[in-house]
Amino acid sequence: MSEEPTLTFSERFDEVISLLRTLAEGLDRVEALQTEYGKRLSELEAKVEARLYDTRPIWEQVLSKLTAFEERQQRTEERQQQMEQRLESIDRRVRWLYDEFKDLKVRLKPVFSDAVKLLNDRDDFEERILKLETERS
Repeated sequence: MSEEPTLTFSERFDEVISLLRTLAEGLDRVEALQTEYGKRLSELEAKVEARLYDTRPIWEQVLSKLTAFEERQQRTEERQQQMEQRLESIDRRVRWLYDEFKDLKVRLKPVFSDAVKLLNDRDDFEERILKLETERS
């Protein structure tokens, strides 16, 4: 029996696991960016409060930056939502692969058992041949 389909399945399973790890790392980076943006927003708000007496152009500039930040934050949240959807899809696929792997394992168990018996029989057969050959000599 060829081991090629098993190796292909194993390679694909490893590829899925690698993809999951990559996606998890990506989510960690997104969360770090969100934390950083939250800190930056807090700092920006503190500056605005301290500088309320400044002129109107400075205030307009702050509002412009805040709007740009909110737009970036919105895009980040949308990307995070897309990543969560992809992770759910990958999770479904991994569960399917796991179920298929379990089924394959159950189906191959008798084959492996028969192979072990054949190997044992072969070893016994070789011992018997050696014994006959030594008796002939």
